[in-house]
Amino acid sequence: MATRSAIAIRNSDKSYDVVYCHWDGYPSHHLPILTGKYGDARKARKLISKGDISCLETDKGWDGVERKEGPLYYFERGDTEVDPRNLYATGVIDFARNCCCEHIYTYVPRKGWQHQPVYD
Repeated sequence: MATRSAIAIRNSDKSYDVVYCHWDGYPSHHLPILTGKYGDARKARKLISKGDISCLETDKGWDGVERKEGPLYYFERGDTEVDPRNLYATGVIDFARNCCCEHIYTYVPRKGWQHQPVYD
């Protein structure tokens, strides 16, 4: 069973670019990867620039063939309409709820990654 999450980065105009991530959105899984591999604004922006993510960290592609470890994006299997959405704070929460996400991870420049549960 998947633990869905939203991954976002805060922009200078206080909007957020946000994507959906299907699997395994628990903080114990996502936070070490996000802080370890995407710990600055440039890397965080690059992570979400390719759109919605199936798995934040895997060494297999959609075809099951081994590949370099990294995110598995939906565009890689030909999905469309998976680009990052530009939303404001309440829109990010609504987006996460509409996608049945349980967690939101937000990169805030000069502060780093922050986690919030969608439902308290």
